[in-house]
Amino acid sequence: MRRLRFRAAIFLMPALGIFILGCGGSEDSSKDLPPSSKVVKKGGSSSKTSDSKEPAAGGGAGAAAVAGATELESTGSGTLKGTVSFDGTPPAQTPVKMEKDPETCTKTDPKKLQVWDVGPNKGVANVVVWLRAPKGKCFKIPDDMKQWKGDSVKIDQPLCAFEPRVVALFPSYYDPKTKKQTPTGQKFEVLNDAGIPHNTNWNPSSTLLNSGGNQILPPKKGTNVTKLDMTFKPCRPTESGGEQTITFACNIHTWMKGYAKVFDHPFAVVTKEDGTFEIKNAPAGVELDLVYWHESMNLPQVWEKVTLKDKETTTKEIKVK
Repeated sequence: MRRLRFRAAIFLMPALGIFILGCGGSEDSSKDLPPSSKVVKKGGSSSKTSDSKEPAAGGGAGAAAVAGATELESTGSGTLKGTVSFDGTPPAQTPVKMEKDPETCTKTDPKKLQVWDVGPNKGVANVVVWLRAPKGKCFKIPDDMKQWKGDSVKIDQPLCAFEPRVVALFPSYYDPKTKKQTPTGQKFEVLNDAGIPHNTNWNPSSTLLNSGGNQILPPKKGTNVTKLDMTFKPCRPTESGGEQTITFACNIHTWMKGYAKVFDHPFAVVTKEDGTFEIKNAPAGVELDLVYWHESMNLPQVWEKVTLKDKETTTKEIKVK
């Protein structure tokens, strides 16, 4: 009898292991959950979240996408502008050792290699600021904004830093009539305009939506610049409201970091060198979340609720640290 029990235990162990692996999976299902809806107290914002001890550079996806969203009604459109500034004494810049390709890399502006790019007036660059619709709602995209009219969005590598370090992408929008994401035609490219090779490595916050990759970009030869054409999704084709993060790195020059935040609406911008931002033609007369994200943060934070007025400009000041 004891032998039979022993043999039965041996046969059950592999099956139990398969069950455990199947439940755990290779994908972290928690990383795409929405952040807490708690609004950050003004003047006391932090990159840390309540469920983590230390901020993980790169951040999570953000809001959870939903299916069957209905269009958000508004009373016109307004403009939101303001400044993101550092609350307190800005961190000191950390010197970067450039042992690889020093003849090229040491020409890089040191500020472009820092996590915190803070100006003389404490304005913070490379912060993504956007408006978020209420749960179950999707933005009504103006007809003249449904198709991308500008140039391709680019991240270049002229020396040994990603320039710009952070971009906001609007590859598609949710059409409530077809109940599907519709492409805007926006193009996104990663270039190597340097005279040395770069190894571009990109990783999405959700590999269920977007694929990662790793590719060598040869150096520029004459006027020929090598580039990667990339397309990322904000959410599944039948959902709306997704917010994704793509992290870029270079395996050759390991100090290089870059980020793209992916949205299905155009009401997202990246702060300039002086920390200023401006979101135009945003829905007026409805309450929206004013959200921000910096690469030092685990997840985006809601700064406050805002209601814009038709044909007027509303100004907000965001503090980060």
